[in-house]
Amino acid sequence: MDYHSVFSSIPMPATLIDMQGRIVDVNEAFLEWARGMGRDLRKQDRIGHHVTDFSGVFEEQHQFVVFVNDLLEGKGQQHLRWEGRVEDGHLIWGDIRGQVVRDSDGNLAGAVILREDVTKAVLQQRRQLLLHRLRDEILRMRDAHDTQAVMVAVQDGLRSLGVPMDDCGVNLVDDSVDPPVVRFHSMTAEGTWRPAGHGEGSKIILQIWRQKTNIERRRRSRDYFSVPFAVSSTSHSPRAHWPSTVLGPMPSARRM
Repeated sequence: MDYHSVFSSIPMPATLIDMQGRIVDVNEAFLEWARGMGRDLRKQDRIGHHVTDFSGVFEEQHQFVVFVNDLLEGKGQQHLRWEGRVEDGHLIWGDIRGQVVRDSDGNLAGAVILREDVTKAVLQQRRQLLLHRLRDEILRMRDAHDTQAVMVAVQDGLRSLGVPMDDCGVNLVDDSVDPPVVRFHSMTAEGTWRPAGHGEGSKIILQIWRQKTNIERRRRSRDYFSVPFAVSSTSHSPRAHWPSTVLGPMPSARRM
């Protein structure tokens, strides 16, 4: 078996370590991953160093030390999830998995550590949780002015998604009147909520409400992400509303 070809062909960022935890090799996918994180690495920058010397950049150092020790002590496959924040303020997540390597006699010879960017999957899961929470809070609304819990849910959701923002609006469409009326509430990056009057974006909000679909757009160098919610009239919610959440991240932010 051609070890070099097999190791180099692993599509995920991979690090090979010996039984003392020293780095024996890293594959090209690892170097490409590092460059994507803003680190221009060469193999010689890693080979010969202990793998935990480079922890703490993203993964928490103590957790990674335990991860490596358990792996080399033969305690089976290991898994660690880390969370980091990139330069533009967004959160990213990664999975680290470890699998031991044995020699021809079946003895432990080292381990392969694989890394995977799971940011997309984590964000999708957290967005779904946020949408469910928002729907629950909206259904609990007693009237069109009972928005505090909805706003708190939005704020918590933004934090869980790691979205840098300069403003956020919760916009309620009251269709119990003709024509429908949009009520605006705005939140600053510091978390202060305030009524925002009628605003100039009523036409956009009404368009979102009528289309009943998620909308992402770029306007004046900002990314916007809008999510409509339908709330039917109930005994505790006497009016019918179509609230929409519009997120306005900072210009440097990536889309959610």
